[in-house]
Amino acid sequence: MASFKRNTLRAFLLLVVISLAVYLVRITDPRHLLRVSLVRISDLGPWGPFWFVIIYIVACLTFFPGFILTMGAGILWGVLEGTLYVSIGATIGAACAFLISRYLARRWVLKKFARNPNFRAIDDAVESEGWKIVGLIRLSPVFPFIPMNFVFGLTKIPFWQFFFATWIGILPVVTLFAYLGRLLGDIAALGTQPIAEGKTKWLVSGIGIGTTVVVSLFIARIARRALASRIPDEE
Repeated sequence: MASFKRNTLRAFLLLVVISLAVYLVRITDPRHLLRVSLVRISDLGPWGPFWFVIIYIVACLTFFPGFILTMGAGILWGVLEGTLYVSIGATIGAACAFLISRYLARRWVLKKFARNPNFRAIDDAVESEGWKIVGLIRLSPVFPFIPMNFVFGLTKIPFWQFFFATWIGILPVVTLFAYLGRLLGDIAALGTQPIAEGKTKWLVSGIGIGTTVVVSLFIARIARRALASRIPDEE
């Protein structure tokens, strides 16, 4: 009974945190707020990267649009340094969301779905090949970065596999958006103008669609293999 109450409280707290984050995003103009933050960071000199990382971590926990910060890093520091600072902030932010989800809701999810063979098969697949799934999903800009951090916290994947797979997996997408920010060159235009135009727009769209198709096929294959190996045992 005590364990049930404790798990229920954790699930409730997680729901409250997510609801509060969504509410804050809805009552504010997150893009304007992030643009203002980037302008302030640009005036901080050597301390700018430190505060940028802190803001990115907060953004990962409050569902603020990270692509604006990523493009802003490209504007402020260029592609190389911008990619470095974003990868640090995004990976630490993802790790924080992962840990919150795991230690507030994981037990509740297990009690809810532990007897479901499909859930157990997918859960086992993520445990054994989780780094592949995380890395593949991070390669596609279509999969929402912030919600997936919380989702992975509900699985069996070891923390350090999640951490390093996230860090390595986001580098191509982060580099692309930092480059687009460098091309845009103006913080005031972030979130108010198209990310890309002309040939660049088609290139970005092609990369997004192509990686999403490949990622989806690989994940489906892993999931099918996990189901095929687990469900006969259950039967």
